Parts: sequence; structure tokens; C-alpha cells
Amino acid sequence: MSWLKCPADMDQTAQECCSLEEKKAVVAGLVTPIDGEGKRLSRNQVEFPNSIPIFVDGLIRVRGRLRNSEIEPDAKHPVLLPKDHHVSHLIILHYHRVSGHSDIEHTLSLRRQKYWITQARAPVRRLLSSCFDYRRRRAPLGQQKMASLPPDRVNPSEPPFSYVGVDCFGPLEVHHGRSLVKQYGVLFTCLSIRAIHIALRRFMAQRGQPLQMRSDNG
Repeated sequence: MSWLKCPADMDQTAQECCSLEEKKAVVAGLVTPIDGEGKRLSRNQVEFPNSIPIFVDGLIRVRGRLRNSEIEPDAKHPVLLPKDHHVSHLIILHYHRVSGHSDIEHTLSLRRQKYWITQARAPVRRLLSSCFDYRRRRAPLGQQKMASLPPDRVNPSEPPFSYVGVDCFGPLEVHHGRSLVKQYGVLFTCLSIRAIHIALRRFMAQRGQPLQMRSDNG
């Protein structure tokens, strides 16, 4: 873990740090099963036995229901930590950076593989709100400013197809006898009423010569 200063004995140092904070949490009653009056409950009195923590190598771990699975031992029984402690914050910060400043769900998923921080969603959300890289990636995209439409698009005072938009399409493979030839088409659109016509010569024969034709580079 990158926040620890003892790379030669990193795992042991991590266990010592977690164990110290867990002892403080036990004193505060965070992991001790109690009833509504604050009295400690025995194992037989607890409604959900799988919620009772277990002790492994001096660490308090979540019991859960994955004892018979073939996943890593740390994932079966993650270390239990309180949410508002500095060590828990460093663990969340570590996994958030390892994941490339990802969102809350990905950070929580990576953290659950080894640690179980009580009510972890709230501290993760606080961390993301102060992370500059995360907020920059989640910032809304800029939107293009659209110019005003030209007069021939908004003033339908002239006959249809007086102002025309032009576009080309193709090639389309068409059977001509036994051969296969390529055919191209031209699409004409009235800029005022959005009517569509195809084929230039037939279009001009039926509609007359337009006053203006707009086309893109295609």
C-alpha cells in the first residue's frame, strides 16, 4: 500500500495499523453486537449470525457467507474498519488512485476485495467531490453555439424549390443486363418546406430552375 512507509515489511505494518484502529472501534461499540438498550448480545441472541465479525491474525474481519468460495481469503473475510478514521481515508484514496480516479462504484468494488469500511459510500463520495482529476473527467462537455438560420430557410414566401439544398449519395451497384454497374444519385431538398426530389434534369423540368442551390463539399 503506497501510503505506508515500511516497504520491507509492508503487509505486517498494514495489519498493525488496521488492528490498532479496529481496537479503537471495538471500544466505541462499532463492531460489538448490542441491542436497543445498549446491552451486549451473545452469539445465540444475534438475529443474523453471519454479521458477527471474526478474528484472524489479530484483525477483525467480516464473516459473510463466502466461506466455501474459492476466492482470495481477504475477499472472503475483508478487514473491518470504521468509516471516519484517517486510515480508512487513506485506503479509499489509494484504491481511487489505483483505479485511475474512477467513479464511486469502481472505487467501492476495489476496496471490498480486501477491506470492509462501514458506510463507505459517504467517505468515498466526499473524496470524489474534492478530487480534481475526477471532477475534470466528469465535467459536462462543451456545446457548439449554433448560428442563426439564413433567410431562405425561415421565410417560405417563394414557390417551393426556389431555394434548394443539394447532397450526393452512392455508389449503388445496379444490374444492367448481365453486368453490375455503379450508380450515383443527387438529392434535392426545398430549404423552406423540406420537400425532397431526386435527379437534377427531371427536377428542373418539373420545378423549374431554382434561384439558389446550397451544397456541402460532397
